[in-house]
Amino acid sequence: MPASQATPHQHFPYAPHTGPVDVDECSEGTDDCHIDAICQNTPKSYKCLCKPGYKGEGRQCEDIDECENDYYNGGCVHECINIPGNYRCTCFDGFMLAHDGHNCLGECRSRALPTGHALLFLSSSLQSGAV
Repeated sequence: MPASQATPHQHFPYAPHTGPVDVDECSEGTDDCHIDAICQNTPKSYKCLCKPGYKGEGRQCEDIDECENDYYNGGCVHECINIPGNYRCTCFDGFMLAHDGHNCLGECRSRALPTGHALLFLSSSLQSGAV
């Protein structure tokens, strides 16, 4: 019998004295959510939500390219590399990635600066100046 002609009892098992029983399509694996989506059981149905880092309606999800916007660049100071569902920042030669995962520390990072001075990254060189 086609699904459009199915009775509620065929889709939802019936329990005496309590009525139809919800089928958890998510735990049974009968949902049609995308591999990059999360299935959430709901009364009498389910819904699909794309995982963080992906966009779409849940049955189709595609990676969000956080590096696509040259102005924002994923928040990376130097280079942004898109990876499925996420991104990572890398630094130019002579620099290393800071603990925050976005900024880059240059070769002068261990140099002691006078009080009130800071390192400022300009292009591909570092300069110190008063703040």
